[in-house]
Amino acid sequence: MVYLRAKLELIGLKESQIVEEKALIPIGEQKIDFYGDQIVTAFVDVGGRTMMYVPLRPICEYLGLSWSGQRERTMRDPVLKEETRSVRVTRSDPLGRGDPDVICLPVEFLPGWLFGINATRVKPELKEGIIRYQRECFSILWQAFQSRAVTTDVIPQLVADQAETRARVSNLEQDMKAVKVILSEIRGLSTAHRATAKEMVDQISKISGTAHRYIWSDLNKAFHVAAYGDIQDEKWAEVQMWLQQRLDTAKRGKGIQQQPSLFDEKSENI
Repeated sequence: MVYLRAKLELIGLKESQIVEEKALIPIGEQKIDFYGDQIVTAFVDVGGRTMMYVPLRPICEYLGLSWSGQRERTMRDPVLKEETRSVRVTRSDPLGRGDPDVICLPVEFLPGWLFGINATRVKPELKEGIIRYQRECFSILWQAFQSRAVTTDVIPQLVADQAETRARVSNLEQDMKAVKVILSEIRGLSTAHRATAKEMVDQISKISGTAHRYIWSDLNKAFHVAAYGDIQDEKWAEVQMWLQQRLDTAKRGKGIQQQPSLFDEKSENI
């Protein structure tokens, strides 16, 4: 395909002539500023329905991608190939040079095309721009399509609003994580106390030869919880005493099963 395109260009054929169809004539155009990239979109009447078409080659140029390679990729895809159209748009060249008939996709198919670009396989300096297009470009263009009356000075505000929303969501997620940590410590043992409990259980198991799960099971039963982390932190002194008693018993060479319960009224340790 690259060889064919190069050969056609040598004999003076335009790119739009490679697509065997008559170029669609827009009923209107709109230039959208997307982070400094000027994206020209064309509104076309297709059977009484207004559709928004997006030229692909300018996006490739903004992203630093080879147009020939991306065009071949597009034409290999059975869905995208069927949806591509040649559309006559205003020349972007100030001298009026270049082919006004450009390969476009309807805006609703743009995400499929964008996500076909593998951001992990491009040069590092291009990765951020590609991910930004994949994440935001469609929604900005779609908002413009939903309200054709929107002026170009509104688009940057849409971009800013979207960035602000993402920042708020990110902050909210961080706040929720902090709340979860706080709630987990309110509802149960603190992180530090859990770590200490684990260390003591490790010591008891190593000295006595008793499996961890049996020690944890006894602890949970003693404090009437499903998991040791659910024990209220204000009971930490009792938990620590319970564990220390079993650790002392293990060190004396006795089975920890012989250790009296912390809550046994007859226990000499209470």
